Amino acid sequence: MAGKKAKHVVKLSPRELAALEHLARGLRVPKIAEHMGIGVRSVREYLQRAQKKLDAATTAQALVIAARCQLI
Repeated sequence: MAGKKAKHVVKLSPRELAALEHLARGLRVPKIAEHMGIGVRSVREYLQRAQKKLDAATTAQALVIAARCQLI
């Protein structure tokens, strides 16, 4: 799955990328929300959208795919 996606161009929004980057640094959703100045629900939505766009089954898999695609 990840190998297939790495060959395709994936377009994530700036907010989706920011949420993934914060998550990759080890921040939890409430802290990400605080850093981004948005609500927890918004952070979860951005992470879910990124996960879907990256065709990932989990958020952890989305992080791996984003890193392999050099998005984060």
